Amino acid sequence: MFRVDMLLALLLLALGLLGLHGAESPISQQAAKTTIPTQPSEGDEVREIEKVMTHIFRVDVSVTEDDPRRVTLNVAGEHPDGCELPVHVAQSREGSAVRVEIYRELPVDIVCPMILRPYQDTIQLDGAFAAGSYRIHVNEHTQPVDI
Repeated sequence: MFRVDMLLALLLLALGLLGLHGAESPISQQAAKTTIPTQPSEGDEVREIEKVMTHIFRVDVSVTEDDPRRVTLNVAGEHPDGCELPVHVAQSREGSAVRVEIYRELPVDIVCPMILRPYQDTIQLDGAFAAGSYRIHVNEHTQPVDI
């Protein structure tokens, strides 16, 4: 009959032998999955990308006093996972509605740590703003502003 200490020693020996034979750990496998070629070369695998929106919980709006008036957003939120990938900011404007999308592009097969990552940025809105009322939409957050 095996004793617990002998069983533990055999287990450690088996794990050591796996390490000597070049077995990859789950951490090194995950690191290999997170590399994304910026411009695929011939023979590179093309990966399906998912747009993951940043959760926004605060938008502070600053308007310059000079003419033409410019608008700056101080944005705070969080990414829903621990992957460290570039953040994209896209802006559009239609009448008095301003849309700002803050997101990251993640490969659909990527495995990310299950942690929330804080996000904070200052975003200068494109163009000048005439006097009037505007609605600024930053992802799911809407902020009315009078200029």
